[in-house]
Amino acid sequence: MSVSRRLLLVPLLSLPPIPAVPRAELRDRNGRLLGWTAPRSGSIREARDRNGRLLGTYDERTNETRDEKGRLLYRGDALSALILCRGS
Repeated sequence: MSVSRRLLLVPLLSLPPIPAVPRAELRDRNGRLLGWTAPRSGSIREARDRNGRLLGTYDERTNETRDEKGRLLYRGDALSALILCRGS
């Protein structure tokens, strides 16, 4: 590897890792996965059932929970309730 190429790699390797926001899983008392919530983009989080089907989204900016078709369901975060009520 040439010296100039090695010098380009050193600054990239010294950057701190970008923290990933993990998905929050919801499980029943037996440990079976019911669904999860995960960040989507910006201030939006989404809820998915155990099969990965989209159940709805919550926007922190507007403080609204919407279903998979975009209909307003609740003012506030009700993603866990979506998973419990609509998850398969």
